[in-house]
Amino acid sequence: MKRILLTSLVVSAFCSSLKAQVIDSVFVSSPEAVLPMLEYNSRLDMLDLYNCGLPAKVYNNLGGESCLVNKDSVQFEVQTTDKSALHLRVLSTGKDTIYSCIRTVRMPEKQSQILFLNRQWNPVEVKLPDALKLEQCWMPSDSLSEDRVEILRLSLMPERFYMHWESDEKGTPVLVCQVSVEGLLEADRKDALKCLRPMRFKWVDGRLIKE
Repeated sequence: MKRILLTSLVVSAFCSSLKAQVIDSVFVSSPEAVLPMLEYNSRLDMLDLYNCGLPAKVYNNLGGESCLVNKDSVQFEVQTTDKSALHLRVLSTGKDTIYSCIRTVRMPEKQSQILFLNRQWNPVEVKLPDALKLEQCWMPSDSLSEDRVEILRLSLMPERFYMHWESDEKGTPVLVCQVSVEGLLEADRKDALKCLRPMRFKWVDGRLIKE
């Protein structure tokens, strides 16, 4: 029994290490169009720093700093500049593996664009949710007056959305879409967040399904 348990632990550790190596390879091999401003050696330096538990910051080709802020076996997130970031996640379509690339800019509101690529880094078509609207995320708070709620709603127009990937309790990828509030004053931002909820879409065999 002990031998079986030990073997299981060794296999599990090996698989985890193998998955980490796979995402590291994706990070290093991403074409410049996906991850610009970071040369091959800079990416290797970032990986070494991150895997050693140190701040994974390097100078990019523009002379500014880029940072690998998060990485696990299926995704990585890079703060490419102080106003832009890239979140890449590996997804399964049930038949193949593809990459989701979310590029987010902050000017000052955060706004994201999402692109899906195959393993040859060519675009693939994925049916996205219908155009996101503020009303889909808007739930007026009882703690605010109707006039206050209306002022906040108008202050968020035109609406801007940013996205990121999470995993549910079963490990299923979930695309989270949120309304950006960075352009508001602090008091308005706090009140607006009382009225907003994120939209969540599960990734199931190559499709995004609203939760």
